[in-house]
Amino acid sequence: MDCRGVKVIIPAFQAGDPGSIPGGSNCFVFGIGESCCVGSLLVQSSPGCFKFIMPPSKSTNTGVAYALDFDGVLCDSCLELICSALLSIQSKWPQVLQDIIPNPISPPDWLVNKLHKLRPLVEVGYEMILLGLLVLDEQRASIRSQQKSRPLTVGEIMENWHSQIRDQLFREYETSESELVDLFGTTRDGWMEQDLQGWLGKHRFYPGIVDALNFSESPIFIVTTKEKRFVCELLKHGGVELEEQRIFGLDSGSKLKVLKSLLQLDEVKGRTLYFVEDRVETLENACLTMLGTPVKFYLASWGYNTEEMRARACKNPQIEVIDLQTFVMKMQ
Repeated sequence: MDCRGVKVIIPAFQAGDPGSIPGGSNCFVFGIGESCCVGSLLVQSSPGCFKFIMPPSKSTNTGVAYALDFDGVLCDSCLELICSALLSIQSKWPQVLQDIIPNPISPPDWLVNKLHKLRPLVEVGYEMILLGLLVLDEQRASIRSQQKSRPLTVGEIMENWHSQIRDQLFREYETSESELVDLFGTTRDGWMEQDLQGWLGKHRFYPGIVDALNFSESPIFIVTTKEKRFVCELLKHGGVELEEQRIFGLDSGSKLKVLKSLLQLDEVKGRTLYFVEDRVETLENACLTMLGTPVKFYLASWGYNTEEMRARACKNPQIEVIDLQTFVMKMQ
């Protein structure tokens, strides 16, 4: 509202004098023809005496900012990960899929269900190749076995993965981490070039996430080990409007490095940074390293973690386990 030209009779005060009501310097009396700022209030303190009361200036950067993991927090990419791994296996070890998986892009439910349960073991995408090799090899052995030997259960695999199974698979298939990284990346790129819509269609954003991202009034950043270009494609496909400079992908360095850099941004200073992640190990490391900083740590219970992992997080006083509905409500 423009108050210029408003004629106010002020017998008790001189124009520009501080008012006598609570607020002190935030209260000023304006003379005839003087202007007031938009949003100020015109009040009558006594008959014939009016004052413009200036509201206190709003403090900038109050509230929160969000640093969000992508896979397992915003987007369920497990089906795409499985399909990319199967395509990689088909490229290098076609005999493993023979007679069991006729089409890597449409894997059977039994395989998807088992690999989805094993997804918490995957820290980097190529590791799904190893899990796929294991599950398919065991399935084939079970079918051919006269004694009907059973495949390893999900629990048995998870219990022995880091201590034994993972390294054993590297030796058995005579491969290396660098080779699998290259194989996985090349295979995924080839799929995207040939059928981008098909690749995008293997992903889904969790319920309520798209609206939460689009309508949140707090600063949002994505901190992920996924390549930035993939995240940008998926956000665009899902209808999420987020500037590319707010996306920190694989080439941005460790998540800890990114979190520390976010705290130095002008739009984050003065806010509490909410870090939402689905890997309890990542949160445990972060909360120890960033002790004393204005960061809160949340484990996404809907992500790629197990009941045991969530129970472990609950025992840590610095980590809060949050469900999807509560998270979406916080964002909005």
